[in-house]
Formats: sequence, C-alpha cells, structure tokens
Amino acid sequence: LEEMFIRQITLDGCESDDVISYYCQISEGEFKTIFSSDKDLTQLISENVTIYSPMVKEYLKMGSKIKIGDISIPHKNVVTYKVLSGDKSDNIDGILLLGEKTISKILPEILEKTVSVSDILTTINNLTEDEKKQKSISNILEGKTKRGSLGQEFFEINKRLVDLSDPLISNEGKEEVKAYYEEELDPDGRGYKNLMRMMMDDGLFKFLPKHDNAWVE
Repeated sequence: LEEMFIRQITLDGCESDDVISYYCQISEGEFKTIFSSDKDLTQLISENVTIYSPMVKEYLKMGSKIKIGDISIPHKNVVTYKVLSGDKSDNIDGILLLGEKTISKILPEILEKTVSVSDILTTINNLTEDEKKQKSISNILEGKTKRGSLGQEFFEINKRLVDLSDPLISNEGKEEVKAYYEEELDPDGRGYKNLMRMMMDDGLFKFLPKHDNAWVE
C-alpha cells in the first residue's frame, strides 16, 4: 500500500470512525469518498464527503436517506436516531422498547425532516398526560434503558458516544492525523517498480484479474 501511494494510519485507543471524522474536519477543501457500510459514518456526509457502501453497492450523498432496519431516515438524523436507539454492535444502550418501527410511529417527523434530540423531547413534553403514559414515551422521558433510568444523563452520554462532530481523539492523535494529511502523497523512493517487484515476490500476479472488466466486477 505504501508503494501505491496510499496513506495509512492507526492510532492506539481510538476508533477509526473518530479518525475519519477528524480527517474530514481538517480537509475541507478536499473531496472525499468514505468506503464503508458503517451507518455511523453517514453522519459525516456533506458537500465534500460521500459514502460508498459496498454492501448495497451505492453512493450516499447530500439528500440521501439512510436505511436502518425497516425505515429510511435523512442522513442528518442518524445521530438523533442512534442517541435514542443505541447501538448493539458498539455496546451502547438505547431507550427500552424503542425500535425503529416504534420510533417512526411515535416520532414520524424523523423520517422526513432534520430533527434533533432536543426537538423530539420538546414534542414529547407537549403531549397530553395520557399520551405520556405510553410505555415507550415514558421510557424516553425517563431516559430508561435495560440497565435502569438515567434521566437527562442518558441523552448526554449517548450523544457523546455517537456524535462524530466532536471525535474522541487525543491531541497527540490529532497531530498525527494532521501530519498524514499534510504529507506529500508521492515522496521520493516509492514507485511502481517497487510495487511490481513486491507483487512478483509475493506471487500476487497469479490471482489478479486478466482483463479490465474483471477489476470492476
């Protein structure tokens, strides 16, 4: 990869989501395509950031809706959705009894327009007392998870965990990402001849496609 002029970076104690988010923040003038099926990263979509999802083989960009389970929501609502529902793959608890179908039923606005957690809490607080007694709604008001009720702290904790606008990366990590961003892409000493030699040594040519279309396929 080094011989192919591909920058690589790994930081201890930091997830790739946060590294990618910080890179997007410091490279405003650069058009970027993020290759990932991770729905968390769709919150980074902007005029200069596109997601390519290899699972569905499509590009996700400004204005795209993100399919989560049986519903599709604007990419700007991914943070709001994740704060409420949590993320099992990242061991983040969500509101008890609040799946995507329940969210779309009691909060239909999340399907069409940009809404924040604050907007949703305001809407719920304006409901009648009888409506607030519905189990899923009362769980939202209490910040209730399978581990108990956390109140407002639930929303603060989950936002910190899922919102990539403030990436969890150390100052040392930020400096390293900046160094990689500013590094010359084509430094002396690297080139295709080195790459060809390494590929021959490793026997990769036995496995590479023999015609151009095969690369795409």
